[in-house]
Amino acid sequence: MAMAARMQSQIVGLQQGIQNGLDGVNLVRTADSVIGDLIDIAQRMRELYLQKENGTQGTAERAIIQDEIDGLRLTLTELARQSEFNAEPLFMEARSVPFIVGANMNGPITVGLPKLVNTIDTPKSFENGDFEADAPGSASITGWDIVEQVIKFGTDSIAGHTTPTDTVSTGTDQNTPSNAGSMEVTPSNAQYSQGSQSVRLTSTGITTQAGYDTVRGRRWSAKNR
Repeated sequence: MAMAARMQSQIVGLQQGIQNGLDGVNLVRTADSVIGDLIDIAQRMRELYLQKENGTQGTAERAIIQDEIDGLRLTLTELARQSEFNAEPLFMEARSVPFIVGANMNGPITVGLPKLVNTIDTPKSFENGDFEADAPGSASITGWDIVEQVIKFGTDSIAGHTTPTDTVSTGTDQNTPSNAGSMEVTPSNAQYSQGSQSVRLTSTGITTQAGYDTVRGRRWSAKNR
């Protein structure tokens, strides 16, 4: 019984090893087919480059050839990026794939897959810093400057500076001018009081004793506009 059990175990292991070997063959065939297509596309692109650089081509013909080259380049990239085996990418990362083709775990056959797609990691966000000129650290965006000028009415500021967040602060005596100044009405024509004529009022010397109104705060400004 013990010998029969061992033999049965060997048979089952060999059967699974055969299946593993067939899976390995299918993976290699799939990868080989994709690489063959990539080589064909690359060769066609080379032919088009040589054709485009030939002196007999006009501007319109070169543009048409370049469009085809661009399309082939996109196809080349997408084919390498989307090629899969059992829902696993083939060429996104260089890796070794072991195959157990015997009845035991001894001596696996390893197939190496190259990396054919290069990726560039770019930040999707930036950390916004303080808009104060003398604040520790700073916020920066390539191609943009922070405009430090702040235009305000009144003598007070909001907590000493303006921030990009909404802040509600109530100024004292915000709407009451301390010096009403003077107003003049000098109509030069008696008809100003009739019809559609208007009277213009002018005022001078009006100031604000306390309080504020921010007309424009700090902002981002593009360098090249």
